[in-house]
Amino acid sequence: MNSLNPFRTIWIHTRETVHELIEHNRPVMMYLLILLFGLNISLERASITNLADSTSLLAIPIIVLLLTPIMGFAVWFFGGLLVYWTGSWLGGIGTFKEMRIAVAWSTIPFALKTIIWVLQVILFGREMFAEITPRIDSSPLLTILLGLITLIDLIITAWFYVILSKSIGEAHNISSIKGFLSIVLGIALVLGCLLFLILVFSLIR
Repeated sequence: MNSLNPFRTIWIHTRETVHELIEHNRPVMMYLLILLFGLNISLERASITNLADSTSLLAIPIIVLLLTPIMGFAVWFFGGLLVYWTGSWLGGIGTFKEMRIAVAWSTIPFALKTIIWVLQVILFGREMFAEITPRIDSSPLLTILLGLITLIDLIITAWFYVILSKSIGEAHNISSIKGFLSIVLGIALVLGCLLFLILVFSLIR
């Protein structure tokens, strides 16, 4: 276990890596990964909601840093709980603790995405968090760079779900396909609950 480098091995040898991490977890590093995960979620949220259009540039990093631990630990905990449930419906036998470990270490790709975010902020600045992007739109080089970075980000995100599916499969002792299905079921469950609440509130009104 001491020779295992999860930052390298989890990309290809996911199940073997997660098996070792479940047996010999590294809590400090795991919590740092969760914080990086939360940082990425908070940055993406700030970008999608065009936060720069409604607040000052100085306030953006403050808001992002405040949201980082909340988003990271909330999504990790409840996401782990969801796939613990849905995976058990598919025959999984993993414990909630094992699932939390597996999900946490599956976020390693987000450590790489953090580097991409730093690069984007350096290159595009405020326009990463704004609806109108005149500097990017007027520069073919910046437009190409943004497209290339977005493509790389999509590839990393897709591989994250591959790693997550395999990690859930290992923790639950089921196939990676069932691990992926547990993610789909979890998302469907959340969407179903949201739609139900929207329907209830619309009927009440």
